[in-house]
Amino acid sequence: MTAARLGWTGGLALFVVAAATGSVFRIGMLAGLPDWLSFENLRHAHSHLMYFGWATPVLMGLIAARLEEHGVDGDARRRFRFLVAAALVAASLAYVPFLVSGYGPTTLAGHAVPLSISAAGLNALVWYGFALCYWHATRGLHRTRVLRLWDAALTFLLLASLGPLGRGMLPRMGLSALFWEHATIHWFLGLFADGWFVLAVLGLAWHARGGVAAAGRWGQRLVVIGLPGAALLAVPMEGYPVVQVVAPVSGLVAATGFVLLTRGLWPGGDTSGALLWRLVLVLLSLRALTLVLQGLAPGVGPGVEGLRVLYLHVVLVGVVSVGLWTAAADLWPVGWLQRLGRWWAVAACVLLASLVPMTGWWPGAWSGPWTLWLAAAATLGLPLVAVTALPRVGALVDVGFQTPVGAGDPNRTKVPTARDEGP
Repeated sequence: MTAARLGWTGGLALFVVAAATGSVFRIGMLAGLPDWLSFENLRHAHSHLMYFGWATPVLMGLIAARLEEHGVDGDARRRFRFLVAAALVAASLAYVPFLVSGYGPTTLAGHAVPLSISAAGLNALVWYGFALCYWHATRGLHRTRVLRLWDAALTFLLLASLGPLGRGMLPRMGLSALFWEHATIHWFLGLFADGWFVLAVLGLAWHARGGVAAAGRWGQRLVVIGLPGAALLAVPMEGYPVVQVVAPVSGLVAATGFVLLTRGLWPGGDTSGALLWRLVLVLLSLRALTLVLQGLAPGVGPGVEGLRVLYLHVVLVGVVSVGLWTAAADLWPVGWLQRLGRWWAVAACVLLASLVPMTGWWPGAWSGPWTLWLAAAATLGLPLVAVTALPRVGALVDVGFQTPVGAGDPNRTKVPTARDEGP
């Protein structure tokens, strides 16, 4: 089994578990939770499994599959497969500690053990291993736009991992202010989602569809420049005037970069893949808009937390999850995967729409208990599609992948893609 199919199979299975955890969270808002389970721990378990167990292993596998078209050797393929398997195992090990105790210690035999933090650190080791294997496998290859996007994505993955490390070091450094605690958390969440996830998915999109050279070049540069500062937009900035200036400006720069990448990637034609990539790019444009709005009015309004939940899901469910399924359908061009991809996109849009009445900006006259019921019901669509797909994954062919239009010669070794602009 290749890294791609291993990541896709295991990632889908863990997605079902993570999505079910999100469903329990929503249903618990209506029916309550047992005493041993808290909403905060449910949220941590849900989000970490989505980050570590769904999107990350699937991305690793899809990237590894596309690198095979550049002529990586058998040792590299085995290393990628091992690292994808390790990512799935590490994510699974982190799930229960986060579910039971969140970021706090877990009591075992009367002793408080930091299981969740330790498991999260194990995941970080896998990320470092994948980055090392990637850079070794791509050493000497012409840096096409696809590879440049993945270079940036992996750089942000490594930078994001400094967030949890920094949080653990705050007491030793004497930094206990709320700003620093939030800064380390949102540094991790922002760079992981907008940097690693989104840029890696855009690399897959560029591989599948090709793009406009100048828009891609300048778009990526602006995103790389803007994202580190934009990650602080969700942090309380009172008393930090430099951050109050840097974060909004960085958000505007990153937003401009995402818009340019969207423009450069906008696909032609009316094929299923093109339509789904358009949806991904429309949602990416919406994410760019939220970066601007966060910079213009940080922390303002009654629905700030609800809006944050909405735009996080726009990125993670819309851009990333729909993008991953579309990229998988590009890699394995089989009818059932493409058909389920359309249902996946519909379910994602329904979920996003169900979060709009939860933002607090929804008219009060139109609100009511139905909003909670809608949000709970909308969480069921995506796992249903994933469960439908899982029994068929074994039929996917691991060899002889067809390269989508615009990706160039599938047998090339150390040469640029046909439509890539180079440096």
